[in-house]
Amino acid sequence: EEAAQTLHRETGMDMKPAMDEARSYTHSPTYYMAYYIGKLAIMQLREEAEEALGPKFSLDFFHTTLVNAGCMPMSFMRRALALRMWEKYNIYLGPQAESLTQFATRMASQGRV
Repeated sequence: EEAAQTLHRETGMDMKPAMDEARSYTHSPTYYMAYYIGKLAIMQLREEAEEALGPKFSLDFFHTTLVNAGCMPMSFMRRALALRMWEKYNIYLGPQAESLTQFATRMASQGRV
């Protein structure tokens, strides 16, 4: 019930669907974690793209590149973004700066996740 209340409060979801969601979390507790890990990976990729592109960065460019790349593992999404950055701006994205665990720890310490 506490999880349903949190969903209701944080997302505005009606209580009945929130209860159903919370119940499904208890049946497959790690399933939904994959969404959070994906969110963190996209946040990390965005931060690195912003740093590499500087004032040339735009959310439209970032989102369009990821959406056009389709549904694929994050390592391939990174490659798609790196190629697009090189094609459009002649800017190299470079290797991943830190592990996802390090990124998540840093974001948590800053209160950003």
